[in-house]
Amino acid sequence: MTEKGSLVGRILLYLNRNVKIKICIFIGLIFLLLTGPASADTIAVDNGGEGDYKSIQKAINNANPGDTVLVYPGTYKENIVVDRELRIISKSGNPEDTIVLAATQKEHVFKVASDNVTIRGFKIKDASGVPGNYKYGIYLDGTKNCIIDSNYISNNREGILLIDSSNNTLINNKLPKNNDAGIILSSSDHNTVRSNHASGNIAGILIIYSSANNTIDGNTVSENTIGIEIQGNNNTIRNNTILDNEKCGIGIESSADNAISNNKVNLNKRNGILIGFSKNNALKNNTINFNGMDGIFLLYSNNNTVDGNNASNNVNHGIGLMDCDYNILNNNFVNRNNANGIHLWNEGTEIDDDAIFEWGGSGDNILSNNTASNNTAYGIYIGISSDNNMLKNNSIYSNGKYGIFLAEASRNNELEDNSIDSNQVGKVLVSSDDTLIGSSELSTPEGSSQEMGKEPGTRLREMPFIGCFMTIATVGMASIIMKRKQG
Repeated sequence: MTEKGSLVGRILLYLNRNVKIKICIFIGLIFLLLTGPASADTIAVDNGGEGDYKSIQKAINNANPGDTVLVYPGTYKENIVVDRELRIISKSGNPEDTIVLAATQKEHVFKVASDNVTIRGFKIKDASGVPGNYKYGIYLDGTKNCIIDSNYISNNREGILLIDSSNNTLINNKLPKNNDAGIILSSSDHNTVRSNHASGNIAGILIIYSSANNTIDGNTVSENTIGIEIQGNNNTIRNNTILDNEKCGIGIESSADNAISNNKVNLNKRNGILIGFSKNNALKNNTINFNGMDGIFLLYSNNNTVDGNNASNNVNHGIGLMDCDYNILNNNFVNRNNANGIHLWNEGTEIDDDAIFEWGGSGDNILSNNTASNNTAYGIYIGISSDNNMLKNNSIYSNGKYGIFLAEASRNNELEDNSIDSNQVGKVLVSSDDTLIGSSELSTPEGSSQEMGKEPGTRLREMPFIGCFMTIATVGMASIIMKRKQG
């Protein structure tokens, strides 16, 4: 063959091969378009025998990621492990007729070990475990983007526990009478807990181990020992109804930068909102009424903002500060409390069960634009060693004693442009030195030194700051304070 003929042959061979490749690619594309991606299946579970499986776990084991496990009404005794992306939902949507009981109480009812899992519409009961190895109704371990929706979760050690989990949603669940807590977020961030009802637990909702950036919104938390307890930063607690709990309604301990707003915190047996050892938290537009001690109580806490709250009709003070500095109390309504409207505690010492507690006064706080009226004792009480506070533009009237009381050894406090009227004994009673009185009117001390040294309201009464924090130690801390993961 000539050189020219050989060249033509090679060109034809090349074109022929490329045409075959193009045809194969074209056929492959047509096949994909016609068949499409694999569609998710729905797998039916019915322990009456009408479904694909009688067991939820067997359905999970035979499901592909993305499938739906549809569970018919019945009672299923199982301990379920979800290890793939699935929707597990009751067919009726009614937890009362689709019940999952722990087959053995030594394991979780549902253990979720995969992202993107939905559990909806079940009654979930009877996981307890043993001391040091407690078990839960639903346990999320290192998961993301799961949805726990419209379940009734009761009689477990904890109702729902999240550990190292993020971007999950707990919504519309009822959590009555679990042995410790209804919901726990432990080392878990960016989760949403919305429209749940937690009642009859030791704690309704716990946010612990530096859990951050969670949103607790629109929940009802009632008749627990403690309502909501926070030990974490940058969480948002809003629009919740927290009432009739045995200790405090909301407790914030060793935490910073949390936003507590638009909550109704009423009828709790001790303090409505208790903040201890914390800083830079914001309490705004909450209603805190008819609580058994202070409406809002701050202990050893600095640089917090308490703004626009209604703390009225409480058994002790509307707002109390103990050894707290650089806080802003602005635009609050503190009316008809059984002791004082706003109370900065005297420095002091208390012995309780052989433990000694000491605290100083509160200084460098700003109290402005507050309304304090019809309180049994004083509108505003500035206690011993509470120095350098600013009281400005407050409206103080119709209180049972003086409008403002400044105790001895409280120094360099400044009163400016306060409106003080119709208090039964007088406007301002000053038994301290170095007080700057602006346009506020000064009264001569009329009571005895014993009267002026006596702090009005309920004395610590078993130490108010123990009400939440020390009780937390009893909330199954062998299980709740979990530095290790449990299987």
